Amino acid sequence: MTLNDDQWIKIGLSFESLIFGMSLISAMILVSVLMFNYLNFKHKFNQLILKLYDHVAHYLPTNQGEYRLGVILSLTAGVCEEIAYRGFLFWQFSQVMDFWPSVITANLAFALAHYGTGVKNCLASFAIGIFLSLMYWWTGDLWVSIIIHIFIDLI
Repeated sequence: MTLNDDQWIKIGLSFESLIFGMSLISAMILVSVLMFNYLNFKHKFNQLILKLYDHVAHYLPTNQGEYRLGVILSLTAGVCEEIAYRGFLFWQFSQVMDFWPSVITANLAFALAHYGTGVKNCLASFAIGIFLSLMYWWTGDLWVSIIIHIFIDLI
């Protein structure tokens, strides 16, 4: 089954909330950039981040150029992964399975896509994916999951 222009709503992409979502995403990016500029030079903060994210520390930005690319990656990952996993894949599975098997299966795929960053991140991705799925189900709007995903990645 494929989606046409009239069916984007089936995967939760309500374009009515697009302006609000884009405004919130822009504000998150601005706050993130300001925090990076301020906190990047605080030694204790850097040590805390490295301790929390030691399993993916080699991915963390070390300068402004890398940070800008990280922001772009956060945006694209948030949008594309949510459309792919919480939107389209969940929708496809829900055509042939009940709610929970669809959620679990879509998020297993999401978690396995993050396996390259280590088992710890793979497990965290599964748990976060379940949360994002429930937020999507609760609101019926995929933009909520997209915004939360971008926020998590920006942190």
